[in-house]
Formats: sequence, structure tokens, C-alpha cells
Amino acid sequence: MRLLAPIGLSFVLTACIGGGGNDGPDLTVDNDGDGLTLGEENDLGTSDDSADTDADGIDDGDEAEHGTDPTLDDTDGEGFLDGEEIEAGTDPVNPFSWPHGTGAWPNLEGTVDFDDSAIGWGETVPNFTLEDQYGGEVELYAFSGMVVLIDMSAGWCGPCRSEAKDAQELWLEHADDGFIVIHAMIDDDNGDAPDTEWLAGWADQYDIEFPVGNGHQKSDFYKKVYKPLGDEGIYEGYIPYMILLDQDMKLHEQYIGAGNASTISNEVASLLGK
Repeated sequence: MRLLAPIGLSFVLTACIGGGGNDGPDLTVDNDGDGLTLGEENDLGTSDDSADTDADGIDDGDEAEHGTDPTLDDTDGEGFLDGEEIEAGTDPVNPFSWPHGTGAWPNLEGTVDFDDSAIGWGETVPNFTLEDQYGGEVELYAFSGMVVLIDMSAGWCGPCRSEAKDAQELWLEHADDGFIVIHAMIDDDNGDAPDTEWLAGWADQYDIEFPVGNGHQKSDFYKKVYKPLGDEGIYEGYIPYMILLDQDMKLHEQYIGAGNASTISNEVASLLGK
């Protein structure tokens, strides 16, 4: 009986050793033609039978080269596919960089602590939507985490038009660092509510690719921001009138009239830590 134990153990060890073999997969092959070996696919967590695991328009191997995540179709999470960004020449790993002029805006909506108090210095501005120049809508809190300049203008206002000439350049100077401009158009040339055609014309005339929206009396923006600024806040009725919001959507600074581009740029840079 004492001989059975070592014989059995020897059998088990022989079986374990013999089971290793050389029958495992070849980790050096590229099954799906995406430029990655099976071993590399295993390390990345990508599929070895699909060249584009996340269906974002870029092969897994190219994603590894670009530094994007081949398991996420939108690496930076701002709402544009990695393939769209690379084709447009924007940065797919920077949430503040997205294809401009497409009629779509990023969606970086986060948690903003709004307590519904009167709008004033250091107070959070309420979320609002604007009908934009593409016939869609743009939402303030979609730019959460960014510095936002809201420019309240009108088509009949000469200084507003003067300010609009430099608006695109001001935006692009800081855009990739987390800055956005929103033109809230209170009136068109005749003092009426701006329609999509008029908003698009304003954007085209001044080569604007940031949001240009209808801020007339019946708009969500007018009720939540423009009117409260005048009734309970700081606005005294001048246009162009601009408010600068920090990354938490808190009212940081105001600018009255035209000719403030340099001052605004410096303050934006300060908020962005530049």
C-alpha cells in the first residue's frame, strides 16, 4: 500500500508535464490585417478577427500609432468619432478639439452645481439652449469644463458688428486649450427674432464657426440669462455686452462695448492657466 502513493503522484506529474505541448495559438500572426499581432491584440484588448474593433473608422493598428484607444470609438469623449477627428485634422485625444463647421457641437456635459439664485459675480449661470445657425440647438452645459464667453449682440448694432470681425480669431487663439465663444443674438437687423437663415448669414459674413444663436425675447437664453442679468444681476442694457464664465460656469467678468478683444484674451489665458 505504501507504494501506491508515489506511483500515483508520478502519474499525475507526468500528465501535467505532458499537457503543455506546443499546440497554443501563434501570437506573432496578424489574423485580421490591422497591423497588430495576436499578442499585441491580446495586450490591447482588441479583437483579432476585426481590423476596427470599436468601429470608429480607424484600424486598430493605426489607432495604436495615433495614440487613440482602439477599444473606444471616441477616445476623448466629446462626441466625435476618432475617425472623424483624424479625417478633419483635429486631435482625437483632446476633448477641446473637434471638427468645426459641421453643425455639431461637442458634448462635455458634466455636473454643474446651480442653486437657482440670482445671477451675480461668482454665481453659476443656469443652463440654456439656443437655436443655432445650423437649425439645431446648442446647450451651454455641453461646454462644461471650458471657459465660455457669451457675447450678447444684435444685427442693428454697429459696435456689435465691429466686435464680430475679430471674434473667430479670438476664439481660435485659445480653442484647443478649452475656450468657446457663443454669440447670443438678441435681435436681427430689424429688431426681430433672428431665424436660422439670418444666423447663418451672420456666421458666414464674419467667418464664425462657434455657436451663433437666437437670443430673442422668447428664447430660453433670454428668459434664463439675459433678462435676469438686467432685472436682478449686473447688466445695464448696453450692447455688445459680454460675460465671461469660468470652467464651473460661474460668472467671472463682464465687458461692455467693442474693443475688448485683447483684454478678454488675457483674462481667458489666465483662467486657462497659460
